[in-house]
Amino acid sequence: MVDNFEFLAPPADLQPFIKFIWVFEGRASTEKPYYHRTPVDGCTQLIFAFRGGFHRQSGPNHESPRLASALIAQTTTSLTYRLDEDFGLFGVCLYPFSIPYLTGTEGTDFIDRYFAPEDLLGAPARDVERSMTGLDRNEHRLALIQGLFTSQFAHLPVQEPQVVGILRQLFKASAADELDALIHPSSVSTRHLQRQTKRYTGYTPKQLVRILRLQLTLSSNPPQALSDVAAQGDYYDQAHLSNEFRSLSGTTPGDYFKGAKPDIRWRREGREVAFFQSPGGKKP
Repeated sequence: MVDNFEFLAPPADLQPFIKFIWVFEGRASTEKPYYHRTPVDGCTQLIFAFRGGFHRQSGPNHESPRLASALIAQTTTSLTYRLDEDFGLFGVCLYPFSIPYLTGTEGTDFIDRYFAPEDLLGAPARDVERSMTGLDRNEHRLALIQGLFTSQFAHLPVQEPQVVGILRQLFKASAADELDALIHPSSVSTRHLQRQTKRYTGYTPKQLVRILRLQLTLSSNPPQALSDVAAQGDYYDQAHLSNEFRSLSGTTPGDYFKGAKPDIRWRREGREVAFFQSPGGKKP
């Protein structure tokens, strides 16, 4: 059962790298676990448990041990998290270029994996994990995150790579028909952009556009007809929309928009879509 879910805006100095911050609290048990499923959103999740823990599932037979924190890279498939105890999670949704740029990690070595936060962010991340459990206010938790990333910023090069700015603008697109133009700027050669996008995100430009097109569709308030949803999302037709939906979210557009399955719900605020939930011990 979910007791609380909310989005928090990141401090202004973190907004170039952090899309949003979220807090997720609820109750679960081994008899009635809670399954939290995320669509492919192109982002990295830095998660700290201030109560309980969680398990990351990347397939029917692939589950992590219990985690108190994790740096979960952007993915090419939807993920499921199993929670089997009362939980409180503080999550940081980072743009996919953030960790590769801040740490020098190649995006191709990062994508579809998860790490202990200290493996890439150093000892300060371990200190954040230890401190989280002793805090009961979100503003104090947020201050820990701000301190963690401020220390990372101190090591950044003076001039930001051009592709990072292009990718940041791509994530701020407000309509699907803007994506192709943004990913093909006249100031950068196609080959260079492909190579640099792969380096900083692990995705090809084409993959990234697919993911962001779906994210814009998920966060829209579409008309009833799915053919209109497809047109609004710049898909070829309704079949194209359905295929992309299944591939990147694990559900269908009908189930998502029309609420055809009462055990699958979602949380969204403005343009941010956080997760699909499956309460009551029923695995998605």
